Amino acid sequence: MIVIWFLIAAISLATLFALVAPLMRSGVARRPGGDSRAVYEDQLAELERDVDRGVISPEEADGLRTEISRRLLDADEKEGGTPQADLSSNTLRQVAGVTSVLLIGGSALLYVWLGSPHLPGVPASERAAEREYVQNIEKLAVMMKANPEDPKGWRFLAVGYRAMGRLEDAAAAYEQAVTRGEADAELMTDYGEILLLLNQGRITDRARELFESAVKADPEDQRAQYYRALALMQSDQLEQALVEFQALQRTAPEDAPWLQGIEARINEIEQMRQASGEADVAELRQNPDILAMVQGLAERLEENPDDLEGWLRLIRSYTVLDQIDLALEAVSTALDTFDGQEQAVSAINALTEELGLAETN
Repeated sequence: MIVIWFLIAAISLATLFALVAPLMRSGVARRPGGDSRAVYEDQLAELERDVDRGVISPEEADGLRTEISRRLLDADEKEGGTPQADLSSNTLRQVAGVTSVLLIGGSALLYVWLGSPHLPGVPASERAAEREYVQNIEKLAVMMKANPEDPKGWRFLAVGYRAMGRLEDAAAAYEQAVTRGEADAELMTDYGEILLLLNQGRITDRARELFESAVKADPEDQRAQYYRALALMQSDQLEQALVEFQALQRTAPEDAPWLQGIEARINEIEQMRQASGEADVAELRQNPDILAMVQGLAERLEENPDDLEGWLRLIRSYTVLDQIDLALEAVSTALDTFDGQEQAVSAINALTEELGLAETN
């Protein structure tokens, strides 16, 4: 790390010297447009040399000398007689100093503002390991095209793509692994998670099948149970979803990191059940807990508009509260947010039709 900073300093100084050195030189007398008098002076000197060598007679030299001298006098009158001086040395040094301060100080301030000096450097060994990992995954991808019947190879490839953030490629590799026999509970749950991420938190039909199959393969797999309960919740099967979330809550260790998430889902279902029950709409509108829930959801979506599940809950909540204008506004905003995402738009339109908002709009 220290070597890098020395190199940066050396390059900066070299650049600074290249820019400032011309300014540090003393000014020299110069004339605008050049000095034509020097040409005539050279001609006079050459004329004298020709006379000495006998090339030109003295009589001829007198006539040429007179003509050159006349031209020299004309040039002197036109050019003003005095040279135009450069900036003074002190002025040039001041300009050089200001340039140095601006270059070095400005660069430092710009780096502090736009850069990330607080981040630690990445050791070369780690960068090399990362490059090697990516190369190995690419080699594995080539091997799987040549030998597509190996389910374990597809599984390793899916894990690699997921680690690299290539979720679509990971999903394709997981599908190959599942269809070719590598279909245990962990793999199917991993695959379902990828589909969930690709669909902005909304569980697709394929993901739901995977979570169902994962629970059947391993009834103790709590991760698969959670996602199956979430799928029930998203499909408005609130009672069954509540039962499964409560079962997970009872069996979860007290220090389980995901326990808080389960409790949050249970609270959401309770509030959704209350909002969609047979209570009078006027009473619901006066219920501070319900109103706070809906308002909080709306505020969260302003900060995180990519939450498709949240938009669907908000649209349903506004409709239950008979706030149709707000429901239609939420539909419009959600459609704009997920414009071009076919599955998300289909889910929003399906809910709109289910709630009768399509006819109201």
